[in-house]
Order: sequence, then C-alpha cells, then structure tokens
Amino acid sequence: MTAQSTPILTSKTVMARAWAIFRQHYGYKGAGKGLRFAQIGRPGFIWSLRMAWAELREQRRLDAITPDQHARMIEALEFDLMRADAIDNYSRHVAETARINAALQASRTALARLAA
Repeated sequence: MTAQSTPILTSKTVMARAWAIFRQHYGYKGAGKGLRFAQIGRPGFIWSLRMAWAELREQRRLDAITPDQHARMIEALEFDLMRADAIDNYSRHVAETARINAALQASRTALARLAA
C-alpha cells in the first residue's frame, strides 16, 4: 500500500467514527431531535469511542498483513465456515458463523484495499 492510498487516520477521524457509531447504535439524532444525550449518557459515548479505536487498531493490523497471508487466511476461514455447518447447537452455530463471516469480510476488504 502506498503512502498516497493510505487514509490519514487522526483522532479527528476516530472521533467522527465514534459519533457515527453512537448515532447508529443508540439512535441519537442530535440535539433537540429524539433521544437527548443525557438520556443515553457519557458511558454510551465512551463505549462508542472505544469501538472506533478498536476498528482503527483492527484496520491497521489487517493492513500490515501481506496479500499472500490474506489469501491463506481467507482460505482457512472458508474451510472453518464449512465446518461450522456441522455444529449441532443452534446458538453456537449462529455465533460461530457470524464470527467467521465478519473475519472473512474484514480480510476480503483489506485484501481489496491492498490490491487497489
């Protein structure tokens, strides 16, 4: 990935992402619209901010992996997804499938970003 294609990630972009997560998760529409910030509280926004930083760390971790490693990871995750179909416990099957699909999507997105 070249320096030109790497987005500049600053605390300002993390804060913007935290507000987006906050609006999405809590249905916050801004001052004077719907829920007030005081009804949700600071802990809700702190959680959103932690999620935004976690997304940034995960993006950086995935960007550090080479395309060959991504391809091998995707192959292994697809195999795990096939094996997850054999899980008898429905709740465990749903959770495992969701976890694998999220990892697959993140890996595919990072691979596409590296290829561009």
